[in-house]
Amino acid sequence: TIWTQMALVASDKLIVPVNADDFSTAALKNMFFTVYGLYSFGGNLARYEKGMFHAIAEQQNLTMPKIHAIVHNRSTIFADSAHGNGFRAMNSAQSRTLFSAYKKAEEKGELSRIFNMDQLKPGHEIKDEDGFANTFTGSMRDMLTSAIATQHYGIPLWHVHRNRKPIKEGLNVKSVKQSASSSLQDLIGAEKKKSRSLMQLVQGQAIPGDKCAGVWNKFNIGKQEEPASSPATGSKRPRDE
Repeated sequence: TIWTQMALVASDKLIVPVNADDFSTAALKNMFFTVYGLYSFGGNLARYEKGMFHAIAEQQNLTMPKIHAIVHNRSTIFADSAHGNGFRAMNSAQSRTLFSAYKKAEEKGELSRIFNMDQLKPGHEIKDEDGFANTFTGSMRDMLTSAIATQHYGIPLWHVHRNRKPIKEGLNVKSVKQSASSSLQDLIGAEKKKSRSLMQLVQGQAIPGDKCAGVWNKFNIGKQEEPASSPATGSKRPRDE
């Protein structure tokens, strides 16, 4: 759309969300084709490329934002178990597509035009799919009920656990802790072991350890506070102080 095109030409960096499906894999290929002109039709179809977005942008001396991160969005919270095999298989297929485009850009001498190479450490070289994934990709597991709870009650993610009782009663669900924990881990990093978070991927630097620990300490408070009543609905609402 025209709005997407305006956003692209006005941006310096690009964060690309993808789902674990074939539509997202096809969209990735299309992005390198239409936005960056990395691939071409060739032959009799080459004339149609003159009307494509990347060709028009080049004519107007407009530069495209560099790909900064690819985020596997709404992945399963069971990513580390057998239940996540399907997601991992699709993520691997998308990694192959991305690394193939990376190698193509490298062959054409256009890495710095398409990818944000500034985030690579000095002397670091991406040699395979895993190396590309470790540099450019991250995952955001499905927030499930915790997403509904934070929006409905207007509380931060790290207050979900302490207010689990009124949340479960109000939303008629059995559990909210696991989805809240996995979401917080993806966003700011694991509680006890060092792991790269989405905020680190996007900002280029990790959250200070004391701040990360502070958020997890707030999350782990198990004291059940007395629920307040929502003036709009009269339903029990978790406290967010």
